[in-house]
Amino acid sequence: MNLRFPILLCSFSSIVYAPLLQALSLDLSEILEEVVVTATRTSQTVDETLASVTVIDRQQIEHHQSLTLPELLRTISGLDIVSTGGLGKVSSMLIRGSETDHVLVLVDGMKIGSATLGTVSFQDIPLANIERIEIVKGPRSSLYGSEAIGGVIQIFTRHGTGQHVSIGVGNHNTYQAAGGWSDEIDNFFYSLQGSYLNSEGVNTCEGNLTAGCFTVEPDKDGYDNTSFSSKIGYQFNQSTQLEATALSTQANNQYDSSFNNESDIVQQVFGVKLTTHPQDFWESQFNIGRSIDEMENIGHAPMTYFDQNRDMFGWQNNFLLENAIITIGYDYQKDKISRSTTDYIVTERDNHGIFAEYQTQLGEIDAVIGLRHDKNQQFGTHDTGNISFGYAIDPNWRAFTAYGTAFKAPSFNQLYYPNYGNSLIKPEKADSLELGITGQHGENQFTANLFHSRIKDMIGGYPIDNFEKAKISGIELADQWSSSDWELIGQFSWLDAENDMTQKKLPYRSEYKGYLAITRIMAQTRFTIDFLAQSHRFDDASNSQKLSGYSVFNARSEYQYDKNWVMRLRLDNIFSRDYQTIRAYPMPKRTIFLQLEYTL
Repeated sequence: MNLRFPILLCSFSSIVYAPLLQALSLDLSEILEEVVVTATRTSQTVDETLASVTVIDRQQIEHHQSLTLPELLRTISGLDIVSTGGLGKVSSMLIRGSETDHVLVLVDGMKIGSATLGTVSFQDIPLANIERIEIVKGPRSSLYGSEAIGGVIQIFTRHGTGQHVSIGVGNHNTYQAAGGWSDEIDNFFYSLQGSYLNSEGVNTCEGNLTAGCFTVEPDKDGYDNTSFSSKIGYQFNQSTQLEATALSTQANNQYDSSFNNESDIVQQVFGVKLTTHPQDFWESQFNIGRSIDEMENIGHAPMTYFDQNRDMFGWQNNFLLENAIITIGYDYQKDKISRSTTDYIVTERDNHGIFAEYQTQLGEIDAVIGLRHDKNQQFGTHDTGNISFGYAIDPNWRAFTAYGTAFKAPSFNQLYYPNYGNSLIKPEKADSLELGITGQHGENQFTANLFHSRIKDMIGGYPIDNFEKAKISGIELADQWSSSDWELIGQFSWLDAENDMTQKKLPYRSEYKGYLAITRIMAQTRFTIDFLAQSHRFDDASNSQKLSGYSVFNARSEYQYDKNWVMRLRLDNIFSRDYQTIRAYPMPKRTIFLQLEYTL
């Protein structure tokens, strides 16, 4: 492992930031005491988790001023976003060098995604309807089953009290409107939210008849998205609460293709959660829900459509002991292709999973041990586990080590798509080892993570089969400082992801990624300039197509006119840099967006 570049960067950062750090002060109590639930499926503060966890709350989303989820997450260390263009264009999310279908995505505890493709349409998830995002990097199959090889992203829809409405406009005839109403009345609470995003877009593909999108269509490729979310609940007494949530998105995406070049997408997820406390030491949760994923493709070829749904049920029990928490649960999932222009040999399958986890703390040492057994109708049984240990070096510094295994069940396309699928392929398997340290030194909060993963039986090729292995190593560094007048965020990641069979780099992965954001806060005004840089990546498995690295500068500002009105202005890719994350699909040049929001 070549550590020269990360060490040089750390030394450079210390020289540059040292004078500024002396002028800053940081109160980390709110950050360290922030409660997360995704890492262990139980509530714990960020500093208690034995995992690499990133939390993005509603205030941070508003400050960042992103219009889509990929725009927001591309700055996070360890995450790499590859996209076929701007707003609404198909985007893949690679966590720690794993595949995009190795990311498990939950919305209010319900699993979403396409059973046929095996992936999630990140670009269509409405950012305006999101209250909070928790990102857990590293394997979590021992808690959630299939897909959680690279990590888990859990999205929580908006709630709280109050009303808000916002409108925005940008170049390329981009418009956005959003609004919502939330309240609590005695033991009853509810939230209703809606958003709309529309853009005329630009030409997304610079292809030709032999590469890229395999066509020449120099037109504007637009996008629109209409979304609604709701949350309603009732607190019966101190021990029982019932909550129902829903998120619905309808989107239209235009693109360039010699076949169909326009898609209508529907994503919906509904869930009901009942939480009870039969005894003081016993918490029991029941979850039931359904996610729907539908797509229609039209254009130059006959229309195609793929309608599918996923039914879910979960029962989780948390037992709170003197120095430990024991979690025991059961998950059920049924995937079904309800309607399709493609004839699949098999159109449904179910999965049963049982899991157990033990968390304990003894003095300066804490530990987490977890096991899960999945039984799938298609491929049989699969067992996964994790073990983590943490040590409090002193009141301000903490280290942990973690080892976990994970798997990814093949998608319906990989198994049964005519003239492509292979019903004999096995699940992909992975194991990962991680070392981490986090702490506070004066005004500085620092985290560092070192990880190594191996993925076996990777699915690919044509005819499709389990024939690849990958080994992935990486380093993630992050620093944060803040005061009443300044905020400063610096992140860096190094990744070595290669095919263990060919010794070639895995496609679309950048080796180096750096991010720096400096914010100045003055009375009613907030101004941020940030810088994102990534090294080169390869567009193909043979590493014959190289995409150059890039760096972009962005700026954003806010003006709080009074307690109810705020105006935001964002300028992306200030110097209109040309770059691509997928060959022939240029990323947006300079874009500008102005937003006005009223809250009550």
